[in-house]
Amino acid sequence: MKHLFRLFIVLLCVGTFSACKKDNDKPKSKTDLLTAKNWRLSAAVGTLTSGSTSYSQDFFADMEPCQKDDFEKYSTDKTVTYDQGPTKCDDTASDPQMQKASWNFEADETKLTVSEIGGGDSYTVDLAELNSTTMVQKYSEKDVDPDTGKDVTVTYTFTYTAF
Repeated sequence: MKHLFRLFIVLLCVGTFSACKKDNDKPKSKTDLLTAKNWRLSAAVGTLTSGSTSYSQDFFADMEPCQKDDFEKYSTDKTVTYDQGPTKCDDTASDPQMQKASWNFEADETKLTVSEIGGGDSYTVDLAELNSTTMVQKYSEKDVDPDTGKDVTVTYTFTYTAF
């Protein structure tokens, strides 16, 4: 019986130590994180700041359900596909289910630029956060309030959830 107990302990130790592996996986690149999954908008907030006064509005709360199920798929070939999801808001032939654009990182992968294919409109956002579950994009505009003459900044924050 002692021999069986010792054999059990030896096998347990061998199994325990051989099951352990070093956790030296390299962190994923931003391209890997961006292209690994689909991204769905989960929050959209606009904040207007003038001097020490701020006002925020939750744009996501005002969106229609058919807009909230839309998603984006970034691919390693530098294209992004915008998909209207299972529920389209306008179910006509002139409103395609999917549209493509191109994307690129700028400024040491801290900015994301998306451009219409064929040289149309483009926009650049700051990547405030990008990990395996969440992407936060920020975009700011500066302007002058025509009523007060004061400088105002409008910052849009878009939070996406991976799925």
